[in-house]
Amino acid sequence: MTNLEATNRSLALLGAAPINYVTDDIQTARVTNRLFETTRKSVLSEFPWSFALRFSSLVPAALSDTKGWSIAYTRPTSAIAIWRVFTDYQEQVQFQAEQNYIYSNAQDATLEYSVDIPFTQWNDASSEAFVFRLAADCAVTLTGSEQISQAMMQKYMAAGNLARRNTRNERDVGTKISGTYVWIRGAGRKIG
Repeated sequence: MTNLEATNRSLALLGAAPINYVTDDIQTARVTNRLFETTRKSVLSEFPWSFALRFSSLVPAALSDTKGWSIAYTRPTSAIAIWRVFTDYQEQVQFQAEQNYIYSNAQDATLEYSVDIPFTQWNDASSEAFVFRLAADCAVTLTGSEQISQAMMQKYMAAGNLARRNTRNERDVGTKISGTYVWIRGAGRKIG
């Protein structure tokens, strides 16, 4: 789905006429264009969507102040949401994430995080959820109705829940063998 298609689907939900270009100089285009990126990044940051999920080994940072943690790591610049930090044995550990650094007590840690993915690369279910969220975000300005905004937000939550279930099923981080555990689809299964 393109940005224009998503915008026009959101406008249709609000009973507004479609636009020809996202840069049209009419109120509906200006409002949706202004909110599109903010809404997109917000939706991306709300859940570890499979299409945006990444894993990487954390790189220690040369900081003297680790804010009470044993080690500071450099936060990947591409990370828009941090989901978890874990050890080689897939043991999830506590952490504190800030704009440039991630603090933890785990040595040799791995990070699970989301990156900014262009809207045209989202899966269908997530794109559909986004359409409702964009409609919710634009509703008060374009319709003057808080009720319509709330109704669109409820539809977004329902579509988002479906998309989350789908993305959990799609999520395949590969097989990682570590110790006596085999990691399949992100969940440990003890063997032997």
